[in-house]
Amino acid sequence: MEPRKHKRLLIALIAGVFAFGIWFFLLRNTEPKYEGRNLSEWIKIYGSSGPLTDRQQAAFAIQAIGTNALPYLLEWINYEPSNLRLGIWSRFGGRLQGIPFVHQILYGNMERAYATQNAFEVLGTLAAPAIPILSDQARKTDRVYSRGGALVSLIYIGPDSIPALTNLATSATLAWVILNSGTLGRFGTNAVQFIPVLIEKLKNPVGDGARISAETLGQLKLDPERVVPALIDATASADPGLRLLAVKALGNYGAKATNALPTLRALRGDPDPGITSFIIQAIEKIAHNSPE
Repeated sequence: MEPRKHKRLLIALIAGVFAFGIWFFLLRNTEPKYEGRNLSEWIKIYGSSGPLTDRQQAAFAIQAIGTNALPYLLEWINYEPSNLRLGIWSRFGGRLQGIPFVHQILYGNMERAYATQNAFEVLGTLAAPAIPILSDQARKTDRVYSRGGALVSLIYIGPDSIPALTNLATSATLAWVILNSGTLGRFGTNAVQFIPVLIEKLKNPVGDGARISAETLGQLKLDPERVVPALIDATASADPGLRLLAVKALGNYGAKATNALPTLRALRGDPDPGITSFIIQAIEKIAHNSPE
């Protein structure tokens, strides 16, 4: 009886591998191509650590495929690995990397999903038609990997995604990813559109949202007319971490934060001695180029 079970299992495994091979072959042959290579191949090359010339060629190929790539990118970025796959990876991932075929079956889709984020960055404004779908995908809180991939892809697309991102940033789950200086710095002066959301988060004492907002506002140094008064209010927070970040942010605004000087001078007696030195630094930075 036992040999029969093994035989059935072996037949099922061979059939599964065969079916996967056919599916994989057919899928790859429906992808758009450029110079004989499929879109997924170009994406893999672009995301690799290979020669810069190869990556530049891959970027050119993805741009040449253009909007024809979007249906495939949207399908790939929506991939959500099962808990079983994640569990196997957590326990045996290192060993499976040495078996390329098995590794590809179990984790090829997940690796392709990560690489797809870069393709959205390469396409930039050409990927704008995908924004509504990615935005809906980012709202699906039960799909952690898919949600994260969609959010990063929106950020990578660039300024065209800002209206969708400002809307998504109202979610506490997504705000910490969107409203940090590293992310918003990608948008340059276009990041000014996030200022109202950042100021609103600055007023909320729950969680780390206010601290993230204070630090980000200080890095962006945009819209002092609205931001400086909000940071001045934040220096009165009961949270010493927020007070510190608000003081540092005001210092970053330099002469544009002159109206913060009376408040900062009054704060030199802050009960937290760790903040005092930053208060003095902020005053010096602001006063240096400010008319008295």
